[in-house]
Amino acid sequence: MKPAIPFEVGAILTDSRYDHYSVECFDRRGRQIGDEFQTMQEAQRYANCMTRNPDIVSIALFGWPRRDGSDDYPQPTELELWYRLAELDRINQEVIDEARELETEPWLIEYQEEIDNMPPFPFPQIDPGASHITRKWEPTERQDLFCDSSGFGEPSELALTIDQLKDELQIGRAYAIIEQGPFQLYLREYRLRKRAAR
Repeated sequence: MKPAIPFEVGAILTDSRYDHYSVECFDRRGRQIGDEFQTMQEAQRYANCMTRNPDIVSIALFGWPRRDGSDDYPQPTELELWYRLAELDRINQEVIDEARELETEPWLIEYQEEIDNMPPFPFPQIDPGASHITRKWEPTERQDLFCDSSGFGEPSELALTIDQLKDELQIGRAYAIIEQGPFQLYLREYRLRKRAAR
């Protein structure tokens, strides 16, 4: 799934790989609303209109690939996904609540090969104030790492790119996401408390 972004529908050009497009919206009651369109521009106009509906919490735009002559109809590609910021907060809270219930811990890096093989990144999102975290782990003196999560970040931007983040990771340290937004996240570095390490 692509990173969720706020309700700001951009100008994506029609792609010749797709036969048609569809927009799927969900309201606060979980009901699905949507339609199909021949061009990306028509789909975007519809999506833009749906952003003005206060009951809509998510909008997904799909491209349907052209058929290759077989009987199987190709699966659509999710091109964009938008969430209201309040809905994104709710999703993040659900992830944190589940992490607390499962007592999810920061991911400890033990070998250089783990870093070399990233992405994907294994770092979970946690509640840094949860008791199972504070008993066993403590943050290091390093500032939280501000990272790009969209995959489109540039080295000149404030948020660390994939390669820049890999350069910051250290063997023997653990990492976890403590805050996640539409395009970026904060990654905290942890170490085992001395008593827990024994």
